Amino acid sequence: LITLETPSNPMLAITDIEAITKVAKEKGILTLADNTLATPFNQQPHALGVDIVVQSATKYLGGHHDLTAGAVCTSKELAAKIWKTHITLGSVLSPMDSFLLLRGLRTFPMRMNRVNQNGQALAEMLAAHPKVAKVLYPGLPSHPQHELAKRQMKGFGGIVSFMVKGD
Repeated sequence: LITLETPSNPMLAITDIEAITKVAKEKGILTLADNTLATPFNQQPHALGVDIVVQSATKYLGGHHDLTAGAVCTSKELAAKIWKTHITLGSVLSPMDSFLLLRGLRTFPMRMNRVNQNGQALAEMLAAHPKVAKVLYPGLPSHPQHELAKRQMKGFGGIVSFMVKGD
């Protein structure tokens, strides 16, 4: 199993999903992507060849910081293999948490559009600030993997990392 998180937290490194999945498929290796920071709004790892996608629902999907949940998204065949562990662990959302997640999903696209806009604006502001040495944000042309991010993502999210000048 090859696992990847893209963008990574907190350095926002971008993994070339298509390149990784191509090699993995040639070798008969499954791939798993943590898509939490990108969200399914900004990046669709399945479309890029990933076998299993895990997504935190606690953050952007829920959107209100009032539930703890996650999702494993995969084919019916792989889901069947995972099912026994799922039953053993008892990982089922309560009715209330299910309601809260559904509530958050109703506004998810609108919120992610704003998150992307705000993240970009914040990154640009920090990049121009005289006390900031470096900004790590895939939406900036200065990001070392900006072109890759543009190829596999439709938006760049709300997480911005930066380094200050001096102490």
